[in-house]
Amino acid sequence: MRYITRMSGCCTFLAILGIIIFCTGGVAAETETLFNAPGYANNGAALAKAGDYQGAIASYDKALELNPDIAETHYNKAVALEHLGLRDQAISEYKTAIELDPNLVEAQTNLFILTMDIINPITITIAALGGCILFISYYRYRKKEDRENRILQGIIQE
Repeated sequence: MRYITRMSGCCTFLAILGIIIFCTGGVAAETETLFNAPGYANNGAALAKAGDYQGAIASYDKALELNPDIAETHYNKAVALEHLGLRDQAISEYKTAIELDPNLVEAQTNLFILTMDIINPITITIAALGGCILFISYYRYRKKEDRENRILQGIIQE
């Protein structure tokens, strides 16, 4: 009988300890931080894709509150801010994203475009000319690649 009493006491102690930890939030608070930051970021991306940029920003803020060192979340928040016309806040978020990850090319590109003086007609002309040159070179490359593939397949001969 004594053995059963010891087991009951041990189980009771563990049950009470579990209830105390559960009620105080003990370990659960730390694991919540690790699992909810990506969840909030993913939710923000889904909201942004649906066009709800206010909701997306709120989700990104929660994710950044839990883990402020994720460059992609700062970048996504900046894109949402840009869609709402909040240019200065978007610039700040792009800069933060670039500080956290200097290799985040999308953030660098968007920051450059956002800070570029697009009203200047010379800038518009240069950008349009550059786009035309890129389009022509890409078209020529694709045409050459297509011809090489057709030669390899035996459709045409040299």
